Amino acid sequence: MYNNYYKNGLSALPIKRVVKFGATVLPLLTADNPGGVHTTRITGLTTALNAIDGSMSDVATKLAIRKGKVLAKRLFREGLAAHIAQIHAAVIVAFGVNSPDLAECFPLGRSIFTECGEQELDDNLQQMKDCVTARAASLPAAIVTNAGALLTAWTALMTDFDTAFSNVNTERAARQVAKTALCQELFLILMHVGGLYQDDAVKFAQYWPGHLLDTGGPDVPEKATIEVTGGAGQINGTAHAEGAETISWSKRAAGTSDPFTVLGSSAPDEEVTFDTLTPGDYDIQAHGENDEGSGPESDIVTVTVT
Repeated sequence: MYNNYYKNGLSALPIKRVVKFGATVLPLLTADNPGGVHTTRITGLTTALNAIDGSMSDVATKLAIRKGKVLAKRLFREGLAAHIAQIHAAVIVAFGVNSPDLAECFPLGRSIFTECGEQELDDNLQQMKDCVTARAASLPAAIVTNAGALLTAWTALMTDFDTAFSNVNTERAARQVAKTALCQELFLILMHVGGLYQDDAVKFAQYWPGHLLDTGGPDVPEKATIEVTGGAGQINGTAHAEGAETISWSKRAAGTSDPFTVLGSSAPDEEVTFDTLTPGDYDIQAHGENDEGSGPESDIVTVTVT
């Protein structure tokens, strides 16, 4: 009855499904990593994904990894405010709301951590971490650890993101070696999460969405979501559609029933600019595409080109 528990069934799954699952698990671990308990596994999974990224040449798999890393950064920033609030509150408790210590640890307040650009966040986290660490004797150990873990996690995410897209092509044997390493790392994560959250189905599912591993035919992309702004002779936009390899954009004159005409295409989650447009109001929509076909159109967004 128990003889199969030690077996890693992930290796029997298609490589694309394993990679997409790994790219999903990575931001889940990163988004909720109390006290750095998952850091070792995050590092291992990141390394395994980078290795397989370098060994894969097909666009769909690289986009799956890329989207996972984009999502990891976004989830980190969405969860950052709560961590900063805890550290900020601990400094107030220890030194007072009008203390020089609080001003030194948070010279620009808390909002700077959610409002600043990605490149600036590293400096802001470093400054906070250094100031909190210097006051370790007066602060809870968990707070000091968290300040350091935030910087470590963000630095790893940025390094990972910046170096993720090499155009390395390897032979099938090397690709299988990379897949085996990824399956082994995911199996370690399964054991790690299972050990931490025994009998806690909700917490286990938070980190291990096993339903995504169910075998089944690939689907067309899900409905696209878009963000679009108008400008001088141009529009700028980003679009996301789960399962998409490319995004197709289209336009029509706002307020009309005219058919939409193609604007162009872009990669998912990347900003694109369409210029040389005549001034006026336009309805914009987009949909995702992959090898299986086209997904549903996004909701229409109306913008003004000046």
